[in-house]
Amino acid sequence: MVKLFKMTNPFEELADRLDRRLDRIEALLLEKSNSQLSESILPKKDDLLNIKQAAQLLNMAKGSIYQLVHKGTVPYMKRSKKLYFSEKELRQWLQSGRRQTVQEIQKEAVNALSVEKTRTV
Repeated sequence: MVKLFKMTNPFEELADRLDRRLDRIEALLLEKSNSQLSESILPKKDDLLNIKQAAQLLNMAKGSIYQLVHKGTVPYMKRSKKLYFSEKELRQWLQSGRRQTVQEIQKEAVNALSVEKTRTV
């Protein structure tokens, strides 16, 4: 009885392994680029607030929030009749309305005057 040995081409096996690895690498790269794109376009899910949560964060009545939205003074997003707010954007909006203390204004004035003196000299 004669036994036949099946010979395999080692280069075919190597090519198959390389193809599988390349497919895996491409899938990982695609997944990474998609996650970065979605992170850059939309705020994180935990970062989104509804009108009630935004009112609590800002310590305002819901009616006041609706008024600010109507005037276009507060950052918001609207999807199918519902308002959403980014917590980060709301905090930045709050801080943009911060008024300087008397000491900060005085310090700024002194700095401006010293710059003006150096220009005239």
